[in-house]
Amino acid sequence: MDRRCEELPCDFRVLIDGQPPGAAHGIDVDDQGNGTVAEQRLYQLIRQPNPIADRQFEIEFLERAWRRLRSRSADPFHPVEES
Repeated sequence: MDRRCEELPCDFRVLIDGQPPGAAHGIDVDDQGNGTVAEQRLYQLIRQPNPIADRQFEIEFLERAWRRLRSRSADPFHPVEES
């Protein structure tokens, strides 16, 4: 799981070819690509209808989930707790 999502729940957004998934959204995502990780489990993010084709998939974990964390280094994937 992405370190930005260590505190649950954690909101995220998925895109297919740079756009919200629409009808290709999975059961854990709405048609705009929004979803929430509520527990550690397998999530269905997309369910591509026919015709099946190669697509670019993106997932963005939203800031609200780690608001109290900040990075003290150049690596945003390893934030440290604020003092």
